[in-house]
Amino acid sequence: MIDTNQKIKKIDELSFIIEKLRLEGKKIVLSHGAYDLLHTGHIHHLQEGKKLGDILVVSITPDKFIKKGKDRPRFNQIERANFISALECADFVCVNNSLDAADVIHALRPDIYIKGEDVKDKLKDIKQNLYKEVKLLEKYNGQVRFIKSLPIHSTDLLNKFFKSRKTTVL
Repeated sequence: MIDTNQKIKKIDELSFIIEKLRLEGKKIVLSHGAYDLLHTGHIHHLQEGKKLGDILVVSITPDKFIKKGKDRPRFNQIERANFISALECADFVCVNNSLDAADVIHALRPDIYIKGEDVKDKLKDIKQNLYKEVKLLEKYNGQVRFIKSLPIHSTDLLNKFFKSRKTTVL
């Protein structure tokens, strides 16, 4: 049985591991997101991304940068990293130190950065994080690939099926 916690690394540690793998000729794929409620859309996205390379790294947005509503994130960054690390397709998981993936892209220099097709339009807006991320990626000769998204979103699921964490004692 694989110890999924061995997949969770700090970015600086992961940088050395990825460099060794790159020297072995491995193609590195990066995905970045909140992954607040792991669902079939995420799994599909990551499985499709894994098909594009040899090593799939998933970076998690830290709790302090998730501003999607009350009681969000629903699951803290450690829980979310553990969820992702349990997936067979994910080779490594790290918790990012900033809102966007620029620091991770700089540290790991992935060959491919995967995003969902549903955010493709943000690529043209210079004020969006995706624009900045892709420009940095291109500096390292990487490319962005858009994965066909399933029509499932964590925010919709959390709002529909999860009540607030806060309880009132009567």
